[in-house]
Amino acid sequence: MASGLNRTAVNNCLQALKNYAAEDKGMKHTAFCSEVKDLTKKIHTVLQATAQMKEYDDVPEMLVDLQYSLAKSYSSTPELRETWLEHMAAVHEGHENFSETAHCYIHAAALVAEYLKRQGTYTPGCAAFAQVSPNVVADESVMKTDEGMSMEQRYTVRHLVDLLEQCAKYLERAERYEVMGEVFKLAIPIYEQERDFRRLSNAYESLAQAYKKVVDVMGTGKRLPGHYFRVAYFCQVISLSCLDIVYVITRQNCFMN
Repeated sequence: MASGLNRTAVNNCLQALKNYAAEDKGMKHTAFCSEVKDLTKKIHTVLQATAQMKEYDDVPEMLVDLQYSLAKSYSSTPELRETWLEHMAAVHEGHENFSETAHCYIHAAALVAEYLKRQGTYTPGCAAFAQVSPNVVADESVMKTDEGMSMEQRYTVRHLVDLLEQCAKYLERAERYEVMGEVFKLAIPIYEQERDFRRLSNAYESLAQAYKKVVDVMGTGKRLPGHYFRVAYFCQVISLSCLDIVYVITRQNCFMN
C-alpha cells in the first residue's frame, strides 16, 4: 500500500459507499446492496492486511496469516488468489515447512481445476481433490469469477499439471508419501490423454520410490513429519484480573499412520 495513502479517509469513503447503496430505494430489492457490502469488506481486508505485512515481515506466522486473509479476499479474482497462495508457499518453503508449502500448491491447483470446470475444459473441478485434503472443496468451490479478467492464456490444463507436480515435489520433501499417490491420480489421466510418456514414466517412478519409503517407515516407525507446540493458558479470574498464570508448552511429534 502506498505510504501516502490516508487509511482513515479511504475507510470513510468505503463506509459512505456502503451506506449510499443501502439507502438507494431503486436497488433495495436487488442484490446490488449485498454486493457492494461484500466488496467494501474485501477492500477493507486488503488495505488492512497490506498495511500490516511490512510490520510483520520478520514474523513468518503472522505474515502467512495476513497473506491468507488476502488470498481469501480475492475469491472473486482467481488469478490474484493464486498469486497470494504462491506467496504463502514461498514463505513456508523458506522456513522448510514443506507440508504447508505443498498444501498451498494443492489449493492453487484446485482453484485452477474449478476455473477450468466452469470453462468446460476439466469436468471434475475442485471436487477431484476431496481425497487429497478435506479443506479444498469447501474453500475452492465458492469461487466467483470476475468477468472483467481474461485468464484463458494462463489457466490451462497444462498449468494445472504444473501445479500438481509442485504439490508432489513438496509432499515428497515433507515425507507425505501416501498423499503423493492421490495427487498423481489427478495428473496421470492428463498425461495419458496427451500421450506424454516422459511424464508418465517420471510419475510412476516417483510413486514407486514413494511407496517404497512408506514400507520402510512403517517398518521402522522413524518418520517425524513435523514438530508442533501446544500452548495452554491457565488463570484464576478475580475481578477481571488474572492470577497464577502458567504457560505450558509441550513439544509434540506428529506421527503418520
